[in-house]
Amino acid sequence: MLFRSTLDGIFDIGYVIESANGCHDTAWGVIQVDYCHPIINFEKNALQLYPNPAMYSCTVVLPAELQTGDIYISNAIGQIVLHQNIKGNETILQLADLPAGSYSVMFLSTSYRATQQLIIVRE
Repeated sequence: MLFRSTLDGIFDIGYVIESANGCHDTAWGVIQVDYCHPIINFEKNALQLYPNPAMYSCTVVLPAELQTGDIYISNAIGQIVLHQNIKGNETILQLADLPAGSYSVMFLSTSYRATQQLIIVRE
C-alpha cells in the first residue's frame, strides 16, 4: 500500500489487517516524513543484466554517469532477497543462494532509479 502526500510533516495513519481466515485487527500510528531530494531520473530498462536468464551470477551494467548506489533484488511477492552496495558502473551479483524464478532488480541512488527483470534458472 502506498500513501502519497505533497507535503512533508507528521501524519496519523490507521489500517486494518485481515488474515486469510477472516480474522482482523486495526492499528494506528504516526509517521513523520522528512524532506528528501526527489529522484530525478527513472528508467525502466536502463540496467543491463547479463546473462539473463542467469544461473549462479549476473553482471549488472549501469549507465556511465552512475558510480555509486544500491542494488536490490526482490522476488515475485516483493520480498527483498538480496541487497548490494555498489561502486562503479559494473558489478557482479552472486545468485547461487536464490532459487529459480523471476526477480525484479532495482538500482537506487540519491538521484536515479532503474529497474529490470531477471530470470534465474537451475540445471
